[in-house]
Parts: sequence; structure tokens; C-alpha cells
Amino acid sequence: MTTSLENDIRTALARQAERTAFDPSAEFGDRPLRLSFDAPHRQRRRVLMPALAAAAAVVIVGGLVVATELRDPDTTGVADAPPVVPDATAIGVFPVGGLDAITAAGFATPQSVVDAFLADRTRPEALPDGYTATYSVGTTVRTADDTAIVGFSMATENDSGDGLLLVQQVAPSTEPERWVVLNGGVATFTIDQLNYQNGLLTGSFSNQIGGRTDIYVYDGVTGERLATASGSPFTIDGLTASSVSVRFWNTVADGGYPIAVFAEAAVDDSDSVADLGAASLQPVYGEALQAAEASRPLFEGPISAFENLEPGQTTRVLNRAGTVLDVVYGDQAATASIYCVGIEFGGRDYSANTCYTAADIGGLNANFTADALDGTSVLVGGVVPDTIVEIRADDGTTITPQSNLWWQAIDAGRQVTYTLVADDGRTSDVTLG
Repeated sequence: MTTSLENDIRTALARQAERTAFDPSAEFGDRPLRLSFDAPHRQRRRVLMPALAAAAAVVIVGGLVVATELRDPDTTGVADAPPVVPDATAIGVFPVGGLDAITAAGFATPQSVVDAFLADRTRPEALPDGYTATYSVGTTVRTADDTAIVGFSMATENDSGDGLLLVQQVAPSTEPERWVVLNGGVATFTIDQLNYQNGLLTGSFSNQIGGRTDIYVYDGVTGERLATASGSPFTIDGLTASSVSVRFWNTVADGGYPIAVFAEAAVDDSDSVADLGAASLQPVYGEALQAAEASRPLFEGPISAFENLEPGQTTRVLNRAGTVLDVVYGDQAATASIYCVGIEFGGRDYSANTCYTAADIGGLNANFTADALDGTSVLVGGVVPDTIVEIRADDGTTITPQSNLWWQAIDAGRQVTYTLVADDGRTSDVTLG
């Protein structure tokens, strides 16, 4: 039974969920983090379309209040999931059972539990009669320390579709992580409502593709199939389980062939939940992808001159005319790789102020400016990844990086714009002086 506090939270968050907008016109586009899956005999494809306008989506599943929101330690107004008691109470849809069962199953990452979940759901004996399906696991985004959304693709012989699954980490913080799938589905299918009261299960759903949808109800603790139904809305009575998982397969499209529409969610006795599955997850997933893309380095890959060294080791790159440049890889006490440049120029030693992270270098933000002691000249340059093959100054000078460093001595007071050119043709400009 839900507590009074949980009911209050559910009411407030359900109203918020009703106001969440979903824009079906937006598409991923070509981004490194987008989902992709190529079916061998694809007749048509339904592309996952995330809404980027909503800041967060709240999903209430199987007696757990799960707040899916981009990480922000100062976020207010978000309910924490209640503590899980290690008993027979079901948590989510896979693995079946409570905390003990999930811990014993041992899924230590969001990807591993999603892969096992989809492998189980596409077994021949778990599929509707005459139905075959394959799957692939796509991009994972962490939406909090203990929640994540994982993209996936599913395909039948003539069709394929993309979707999302919500997963949660349920083990105590002192234990290895243990993940469980809470709910989700292919993007064109929406679970509108599930109500479970005293053995009576009712629900409704929306399917953009049409055709026939079969509904299978399972005991949330044992995994035993209890009942079947079809159509929306639907009603099933006489259930005795304290928690049930409700699985939807859209087995036949209007054209008469099996299609890749799948969804699943869980509900506890005495609970009523709304807006489950991929549609409710898309706003926060889209925003998380956008944030990940914004923080992604422009040029990822090796920084060989540094990474071929042992931590703390130094290699001299230049030593002439009062100019010395060294590369120094990290520090043995550092928790992350640090890339440092030792600089001596015009009578000054700048080595203490020129260390960068891989993200700085990949974002082409690892640049330096060193003034000569007499004030007449300036040494400018930077650290670049292996992918940068040429630097073009606006005065026509072309510079080739050496050991992931580039540099030029210019007159004091002068500003020069440099174009950094990658091996794939991409460019980025920086002005130094």
C-alpha cells in the first residue's frame, strides 16, 4: 500500500507529467550520441524523437517515486525514492523480485541489465506465437547518481523501431551497484494509464502505428504469466499478485505483418500510474543528450607525446635561442591525467602555470601566452591532440605541431588569429597575443 506522503507526491508529480510537452516533429539528426540500428530487411523505421523543451520528466513506477533529472546537487522540489526494504516486494520489471533477487542477479551497469532484459524479452518462448524479434542496445545517459535512461532498437523481419528504458540502481551506497529495469518501450507506443486495485487491473495505451496490441500480465515477484488481454482500454480481474508487470506487444500492423512495437511497466496493488514508457522519458533523455554533446571535446583521441610517457616523466621538445619547451605527463598523485608544458622564454620560466586536462586539449582550449622579460616579444602556442595536423596564422605562416605542441614567437602587442586544422578537415580558430 502507498503511504499518505507517497500519494501526495504522486498527485503533485502526476499533474506535472500531464503538463509535459512532447514534440513529435523533432529528430535526433547526425550526432555522435544518437541511436542507430540497421535492420537487414527494413520496410520502414520509426525514429526516436526527443522533446528538448522540458527540463525533466517524472516517472512513478511499481511503488517507487523516481525523479529523472539532470544532475544538480542543489535541485529542490524533487522527491527522493523511498528506501527499498529487502523483502519480496517487486522492484520494476527485470530482474523479477525484490532487492535480494536484484542483488543476486548482479547487474552492475545500466547497459548490462538492459542487454539482459532485452535478450530475455526476445526469446522465442517469451514472444507471441509466430513472432521473432532482435534488438541492440544504444546510448546510455545518467540522469542522476542512481537513475539512467538507455536507448535501444528492436526489429522484426519487416520493421524496426527505437525506444527508451528507465533503469535504477537499488543497492546501498556501500555495496557494488545493482541495476533494475523499471519501465520503457518503443517510442511510437505510449502507456497512458495503469490502475491496479484489489486484483483488478485496468489500463489504456496509445499506438501511432495501429494494428493489434496483445497484453500479457506477469507476477512481479515470480515472473509467472497470470493473464492476457488485447485492445485499449482493457480490464483484467481476479489477479492475486501484490505487484504485476504489464507487457505490450503490437504483433500485427494494419498491413498484416509483425512490427517492432514493445513496452512494459510495473504497478503495485492499490496504485494508479500514468504516462509511462518511452514518451515520458524522452524530454529528460533529449536534454541529457544535449548536455553530453555540449560537454564533449571537439576533437577526441590520443595525445601521444604525453601518453607515451610514464606519469611524471618529461620530454624536451625545443631548446634553442632562449626558448625551452617540455612536455610533462601528469603527476603520480593525480586522480586524472594532467598534461603540462614546461616553458622558458625570454628569460622567464612559466612551467608552473601551463597544465591542462584532456577535455581542455580536446576542446582546443589548451593555449598559452608567455611574455619575454624585456617586453618586446611573446611566445604563443598550445597543446593539441593528434587529430590536429596544421595551424595556419592569419599572416600566412603555417605551423606543424611537434609532439602535440605548436608555438610561434610574435611581437609584443600583436594579436594573431590561428586556424587549427584537423585531419578530417574540421577547423577551429583561436586568437592569441
